[in-house]
Amino acid sequence: MKSRGKLFAIVMVAVMISLLLVGCGSSEGKPSGSTDDPQKLTLGLALTDVRGPFFSALAYGVSSRAEELGVELVLVSAGGYDNIDKQISQLEDLISRKVDGILLDAVDEKAIPPMIDEAVAHNIPVMGTGSQIESTNCVSSVSVDHTELGREMARYLVESMDAKGGILVLAGPSGALWSENRYRGFMEIIEQYPEMEILATQWGLPDRAEGLRLAEDLLGRFPEATGMYAADDAIGQGAGDALVATGKEEQIELVTSVLGFDTEAMIRSGAIDATVAHRTVLIGQLSVDTMMDVIAGNSVEKEIYVPSVTVTKDNIDTINIDEIRQPEDWRP
Repeated sequence: MKSRGKLFAIVMVAVMISLLLVGCGSSEGKPSGSTDDPQKLTLGLALTDVRGPFFSALAYGVSSRAEELGVELVLVSAGGYDNIDKQISQLEDLISRKVDGILLDAVDEKAIPPMIDEAVAHNIPVMGTGSQIESTNCVSSVSVDHTELGREMARYLVESMDAKGGILVLAGPSGALWSENRYRGFMEIIEQYPEMEILATQWGLPDRAEGLRLAEDLLGRFPEATGMYAADDAIGQGAGDALVATGKEEQIELVTSVLGFDTEAMIRSGAIDATVAHRTVLIGQLSVDTMMDVIAGNSVEKEIYVPSVTVTKDNIDTINIDEIRQPEDWRP
């Protein structure tokens, strides 16, 4: 009887060891969080660019939330508004990689819908992040209301210029939905004030050097100007540089949008008077949350707008910067 008891014990130990080995063998060579894990989701983030304060903050918002949720992120950048073909190729690559969803900041909202259709045909949902996309197959978008943001920029100039004077407009990239909507909202308000005149409008890429060049040209042609609209803060920083170089930072009220590190410094110095800032980090975070709802089969709003905030020297120390901008040492 004792020998049978010992034999039974030996058999049970052997069975337990074999079960443990089978359990260990199922994850052999696959660390926790491996992309081979069927529960691990992968999102693609396709940006127009990663340079500039808006894109950096958006990339940070998306990547920080993805990391928090344990989601793998594939980030691609087209490298600028002239590179629609590159973005199309990048979207084709994301589709071939069978990502679970694509967050898209489109180089050209009018040219990109066929790629959205292709992604949807492969059961990959696509949503706009940072800007709207004119496509019925786009499941949602998380952005600021660019038309309302333009209105806010106009309201600032109306108040600061006492509803009179000449304005120079640096309108941003022609054909981009965000810049055109922003400009339309701006003009809606300005046209209500007969003593405010648009002296000139220039379209151009959102680049500091381009903003400097355009602003210098307009300041030379229209020395009487007392207000300036710069579509985003890459252009706005260049415009601020031009005002400082010509000694006109006191004469001209300059309003821009987005709050990069250099823009903050220029607001504090007086080179830029105000920026209507996107809460861009929050936009990126909500984009991931919304896509996760879509993947889970939950219903979402077609358009989700995150309110902007007007920042001046008077309130710059009281705003929640963590919703607006990435940490200074963070790089995409």
